[in-house]
Amino acid sequence: MKVICIKDFKSQSLNYELTYGKVYDVQPKPYLGSRRYYFIMCDRGYISSYNKSLFVSLQTWREMQLNKVL
Repeated sequence: MKVICIKDFKSQSLNYELTYGKVYDVQPKPYLGSRRYYFIMCDRGYISSYNKSLFVSLQTWREMQLNKVL
């Protein structure tokens, strides 16, 4: 599944960065965890869990962009 980041995210160590508007592939969960998180490979190549509220689906992103234009 592909999702789009809707918030810039930088960890304190700067190892886990995400870019606003970038498409990310959701990785399979390595273990049973909370349903509130996606496992994403960040811009620096690390896989970590991120709250689902940081992302939207491709369809939702398209609608957001159209609403900005209109």
